[in-house]
Amino acid sequence: MTPLRCILVALALSSLAPAQSSFEVISIKRHDLQNQAYMHPTCENKRFRATAEVIPELLMWAYDLRLDQYFALESVIPSWARTTAYDIEAVAKDPMTPSQCRQFARQMLVDRFDLKFHWKILKNAPRYELTVSPKGHKLIPVTPADTGCGVHISTDGREVPCNRYQWPLAIKRAMTMTELAKQLSIHTHDRPIQDLTGLTGEYKLTLSFTTRTDNLDYPPLERALQDQLGLILRPTKGDVDLLVIDRIDQPSAN
Repeated sequence: MTPLRCILVALALSSLAPAQSSFEVISIKRHDLQNQAYMHPTCENKRFRATAEVIPELLMWAYDLRLDQYFALESVIPSWARTTAYDIEAVAKDPMTPSQCRQFARQMLVDRFDLKFHWKILKNAPRYELTVSPKGHKLIPVTPADTGCGVHISTDGREVPCNRYQWPLAIKRAMTMTELAKQLSIHTHDRPIQDLTGLTGEYKLTLSFTTRTDNLDYPPLERALQDQLGLILRPTKGDVDLLVIDRIDQPSAN
């Protein structure tokens, strides 16, 4: 076999090799309550870290859950999972994208915590629908030239830091409408917002509103969306998906 053919065969075989599906090394320890340190799940290069993390919050991050899904999960999960905090470090074979890191964390929950779950659909459940105003939206599409923060969302005059909209922490240049619906669902509690705008791009936006009935300095969310972004938030009923835990155990030994 010629050297060139050997190289081609090696490349073909490497392309058939199974993709990495989990962390190579995982360390899970109970968090020392004397240690006040805390770190939200963070991925950097090949490494995943979380400090003083409880299981509901780890599940929320790994499965990118809405706040209503988190509340439903927290109400039924075993008490030890709500109260026991863990320090977790894991290393992958190769550098990971954020989505790969979440996927590896899901596999870690299955392998080390014996996680078993299913998705449940609630029919005719209360929710909001986010649509575009008949007069059109006021969103600004992001361009390659936009490098700074393009998302400014303020509640009662307090703006969320621009790097808090994504993990790992980074400046948010723009936001999809699906991301906006999820972010605003934080303020509608157990009534999630479904994106029905039909807008698939990323947009820069500025939104300022209040969630309090006694604050007259800022408009309520529904009016702010319509006046400032040209979007309609309408209460309705429909399908709402929830993550249901069938089984979860304390982690297996390192």
